[in-house]
This record gives sequence, C-alpha cells and structure tokens, in this order.
Amino acid sequence: MVGFDFPAEPFEIQGRLARTDAGTRLVSMRASLAELELETTGPLGDLPELDGTDLELRLGAPSSRLVRQLLDLRVPKGPIEVVGPVVGSARQASVKGLRATVSGSDVSGSIGVDLRETPDIQVDLHSDLLNIYRLAPELDEAITQRGEATASGSDLPPATELQGAEAEVAREAELLFKDDALEFDALRSVNATIRYEADIWRLSSGDIHDVVLSAELLDGALRLLPTTISGPAGGQLSAALTLEPVGDGYSLDARIRADGLTLLGFLSEGTRPVPTIDFDLDLRGSGATPRQLVSSADGILIVGVNPGYVPGRLLNFLGGDLLFEVLGAVNPFTEAETDTEIECVVALGQLEQGVMAITPAILRTSRM
Repeated sequence: MVGFDFPAEPFEIQGRLARTDAGTRLVSMRASLAELELETTGPLGDLPELDGTDLELRLGAPSSRLVRQLLDLRVPKGPIEVVGPVVGSARQASVKGLRATVSGSDVSGSIGVDLRETPDIQVDLHSDLLNIYRLAPELDEAITQRGEATASGSDLPPATELQGAEAEVAREAELLFKDDALEFDALRSVNATIRYEADIWRLSSGDIHDVVLSAELLDGALRLLPTTISGPAGGQLSAALTLEPVGDGYSLDARIRADGLTLLGFLSEGTRPVPTIDFDLDLRGSGATPRQLVSSADGILIVGVNPGYVPGRLLNFLGGDLLFEVLGAVNPFTEAETDTEIECVVALGQLEQGVMAITPAILRTSRM
C-alpha cells in the first residue's frame, strides 16, 4: 500500500452481510493479522453515514508487537486488549463500557463524539493502574528528573555580539516568553468535557495516587476544573485554571496549591525524614501574546517548608554557597555536614505587573 508499510504476516478476513431496506449491511466481521485479532459482532450502519451502527468491538493480541508496527506507537511489550460497544453513526458515535489493557496498565469508561454541528467530545475514563514508566518513558523522565536543569542554548551568538537586525533576531530567540500572538484559535472550533481518574500512576521514582484530571472546553474558554494528585510520599497537589478569550487576546486565572508534598528528587536520598512543602499560588493576567500575558500578571505566592533533612548540595544550588562560606568561617564544623536539617522556611511573594517581589523569608536550619 502506498505510504503504508503493511507487515509481511499472514492475514485473514471473514464477514457476514445481511440485506436491509437501505441495502446491504455488515453484521459481523473477524480479521486476523498473525497473532493480532479484530472482531466485531452486531450491525455496522448503512452507508454513507453508517446510521444504525450498534456493534461490539474486540481487539486483542498476546503481544503488542504488531500494534507498535502498524500504528508506529511506542507501546510496551506485552498483551493488549480493547473491548467496547460502538453505537451511533459516522457523525455521532459513542463507546460506553470501554475496557482496554496494555501490559498491565488499564483504562475503562466512555467516549462520545458528536460532529453534527460544533464538534463536541465527551470523555469519562478511569484507570486502576497506569504505568507511565513503561507507557511513556519520556514523560516519566520529565516528571522525575533530578539535579540541576540544563537549558538548551541557541545556535545564535549572544545578542550583544551582533548588530542591527541580527541582534534583534538573537534577542527574540533568547526570550523565555515570546511576543508572538497566542495560537488558541483552534480552541473555538471544538467543545469538550474530559474527566479522568486513576488509582495509581506508576513512575520510576514511586507511585502517584488518587489522580483526578478534569477539564472543560466551551466556546473557546478552557477550564481546568479542580484537579488533584497525591504524591508518592504523601501530600496533595491541586490546581484550577481558566483561560478564556477576551477581545483580541486571552485572560488567565489560575490557582495551584500544594499541601504536605514531598519533592520526588528527595525520595532516594536516605532514611532521614525529608521536608514537605506547602504553597499556594494565585495569579491573573491577560494579553494577546505570551509576553503580554506574563507582564500583566498579578498574584500572590505563599511557600512554607516543613521540618526535614535535605542534601547540602540542594541548598548550594538554591544560592546558599556564599551564606555557608560565611558561616563556615565562624564555625568550621559546619563543613562536615552533608545534610542540612530544615526547621522552618516561610516566604511570601507578591506579583504585580509581571514582577515578583519577595518579602524577607523566615529560614531556620541546623547550620544557622
């Protein structure tokens, strides 16, 4: 087939047709490609709109080998099965009672699509276990990565070494928030309601529990409804966000809160108790470009770190080198400590027109 690499595997297709008032209808089908099997029972609706579709679909294989090859997906090795009833037509269809398993991960629930007017998508899914470590290793690495972040630099020379138009191009490339128009027009072309819950997300660093993700897209306004996760060592992270069109741009209203959350990077540092963090971020902004959105942002950030031990290198990374050099001159015994006991940290940040002002923080540790 042109543009499609069909596997060189034995295949077989069987089906049963029935006569209806509208013509001929497929009422059952079974197809196999090596160990991969697709089976449907029940009628496929009349062409061209497939009106009256009411069938049960099953896709299964003892190995995901062919699914990876056919769809070019990085599905982990292991058995795969997808089962669900499909009801409706080509312009309005739903799958209720969907059940899918891939190498021990699972998802179940319902999906509905209505294309008759403005496309509308309804999703309500649940997982007992979603092994992100196996299903999406890049996402797992992004979530659990530790150590100092390394930024990828631009291939352009520093703007200070260039002149004229070249300097302007370099300066734009170095900006964290660009001044290009926000590309959210696609949000106006579809409506959607999505809810997903999971008992466990499995990461290489530990399990995240009680995941609740909920979002709504209506008339171009995106709302992240109260969304929560519980960390591997306890604590909870919650977020709510509204992004909606206003004039030629968008307004943003967001709140993110953490209660007793343990940073993933601390989990394997040792047996000593690690500190938990509480924070509450509330911000608002508006604009037609990312830079305008950020530069107009107002809000407040409250951070508290509870008692525990952290590696000394972490405090150094956060800017403690100079402070502890001074302390070490007064008390050289501090140099022997590899871990630092945090007794209390409190900080308050006020964001006005994109500028964050931090009030004097309270910091009490075993080294000062």
